Amino acid sequence: MRAYCFYFAIFVLFIISCARQIAPSGGPDDKTPPAIRSTTPPKGTVNYPVTGSVSIAFSEWIDKKNAEKCVSIFPP
Repeated sequence: MRAYCFYFAIFVLFIISCARQIAPSGGPDDKTPPAIRSTTPPKGTVNYPVTGSVSIAFSEWIDKKNAEKCVSIFPP
């Protein structure tokens, strides 16, 4: 039983020592904000149907929840 506990303790120490306990670097910071590439309806459209869909394409991936908070369409 004593040998079992010894080997178990060695195993646990080995597993703990293998893991890196820090966050990965992730590369350099992205300082360029996303840009709007295209919109539907196009800029300057008038009399767009109320039931029509609105879409905005950005130059890079953005979180949908953040975009819904930060984008406003007027008149509502």
